[in-house]
Amino acid sequence: MSDYRLRKYRAAIKEHFPDFEVKRVAYLAEGWDSVACQVNGQYIFRFPKRPEVELELSKEIALLPELAPHLPLPIPHFEFVAKSGGRFFPFVFAGYRKLVGIPLEDCPIGTEKEEWWKQSLGHFLSALHRFPVERARELGVRDMALVSQPTKPYNWRDNVLAYYHLVQNQVLGLLSQSEREKLMGLFESYLQYEPGFSFEPKLIHADINPEHILLDLKKKTVSGIIDFGDCCIGDPALDIPEGVELYYGGTLGEGWQKRREFYRHLSPLDSIIFGIEHDSPALIELGINLLRDILIEENQ
Repeated sequence: MSDYRLRKYRAAIKEHFPDFEVKRVAYLAEGWDSVACQVNGQYIFRFPKRPEVELELSKEIALLPELAPHLPLPIPHFEFVAKSGGRFFPFVFAGYRKLVGIPLEDCPIGTEKEEWWKQSLGHFLSALHRFPVERARELGVRDMALVSQPTKPYNWRDNVLAYYHLVQNQVLGLLSQSEREKLMGLFESYLQYEPGFSFEPKLIHADINPEHILLDLKKKTVSGIIDFGDCCIGDPALDIPEGVELYYGGTLGEGWQKRREFYRHLSPLDSIIFGIEHDSPALIELGINLLRDILIEENQ
């Protein structure tokens, strides 16, 4: 990241929080939606990239303080909230004290197979999914949407169908004939699978990936779960990684394995579509390669 951007973030923090001494600002990471900087080695500040991401961060700011007491693991606690844009940064942004631990994706090979973290994660997800759905909606959490403007009134089957049409228009032309047939068959089979639409919606994290699961390897504990930007009301099966279901105390409903397998295809498709919409050939290529790996794996 350029020094100019870091100076911009530093100036934004000082503008909104003049009593906070900013000693150093270091680039940490960024995803599709936000840039994360480490401040004074102790705080993580998240800066949205687009107006719609600002809305998602505002949702987290409202939800997480009320959610935290219901959960058995630490989650971010925003101590700094810029409630509006300013001279140096145009959007709402926020900072929280850095949680201890190492992301699962950065842990030694073999850690992903250990049971101790899966047990803790299963208990965490059980508690998360018990949070009252209506209260989550009151705090700004929306129903899971695969397309930017889901049908009204909200209907998950119509949402999947609309996403299929988007995939047909934007993705199929980038694939081989056999790949197109496999992907179309996947959607058409799922759309006819009634248990795929009969689950009870829950408050879900919706992005339980290895980079968001923090581990304390010495204590063999999960030290925190981060990044609730995709948090929504949706299918609890989306949150359950393989093996974690053994420690899950909630109800996943009929056919949850097939639902989870279907959702596994959405991540590479999202990458392709996002790459097309934001003119990122690297993301398009990444998504296509991930999708091909999944389709090849299913044939073996």
